[in-house]
Amino acid sequence: MAQRASKIHACVFVNTSYTKAFIFNTAGVPVDVDTAQLTQREASAYIAMQDAFNMAVGQYGAFQYENNVCPWDWGTNNAVVAEHGLFVLPGAVITADYPDGSKKQYVLGKDFVDKLTGGIWTAQKLYPYIKTLLLNSQPSDNQQTVLCKLLPPLCSVGGWVWLALAAGATLKASSSKGVGKAAWTAGAGLLWLEWYQRGGLEQLKSIVKK
Repeated sequence: MAQRASKIHACVFVNTSYTKAFIFNTAGVPVDVDTAQLTQREASAYIAMQDAFNMAVGQYGAFQYENNVCPWDWGTNNAVVAEHGLFVLPGAVITADYPDGSKKQYVLGKDFVDKLTGGIWTAQKLYPYIKTLLLNSQPSDNQQTVLCKLLPPLCSVGGWVWLALAAGATLKASSSKGVGKAAWTAGAGLLWLEWYQRGGLEQLKSIVKK
């Protein structure tokens, strides 16, 4: 049986400077987030993340978690943003720690949210990621992508197959025109989503580290 996460940490990265995003005490230490100083999209992302955590607590009971606003210019956040390719903000990194010392992580960027899941940060869209990390499980059937449901045999193959399919569809979309271009672009988007949900970014990172 998979171990539940011992702690989940969410970092919602924003363009707003830390001097505005945080409320500081007299010692200059951040003590709270000033959501009024965030852009509407940044505040919505942060609030949606918190609501998603609240949903998970309501469903599975209390667990340790942190939901933080992470201004790009605070500490090493700029390096983290660059490492994960979060060049257009808001974006988020959700990381789970497990009792055996292992970690799992989701990286959610603006392109991913906007192009593949509708453009709006909502608790309903973020909740499946927190649930999957909390339970240390694979996405359930109702969390699978449309293509995975339409092509069950492909659901059993590894992420590299989906990467190849996504890259091929993207190439085809770039060379197509009119209706064909729109169809290939939509298909490429779904294929990239499947690759991403299968841990594609982590696969690439492991290759780079080697």
